Amino acid sequence: ITCIVPSVLELIPRDELYAALEHSILANKIVRHFHETAYLYRLKKQKDLLTKDAKTRYLELIKEEPLIIKSLSIERIAKFLGIHPRSLSRLRKG
Repeated sequence: ITCIVPSVLELIPRDELYAALEHSILANKIVRHFHETAYLYRLKKQKDLLTKDAKTRYLELIKEEPLIIKSLSIERIAKFLGIHPRSLSRLRKG
């Protein structure tokens, strides 16, 4: 796992997670919420790649995640946006 910003991660061993899911309604709700959030995020990203041009995706990323833009290299931002780094450089200049 590579973190872009300082982070604290909590790791739960798989067997402990499965045991919690067997007995806890709250654990089930938390895991379901996490999966739903991740699914909706991925779905939005896929839809944006298919329906929006690179400039629009870049401008939305700047608006939604300004700190990440400042923390990442051009190459990583371009990969996230699904474009070539040179294309991103042109977008940033224009």
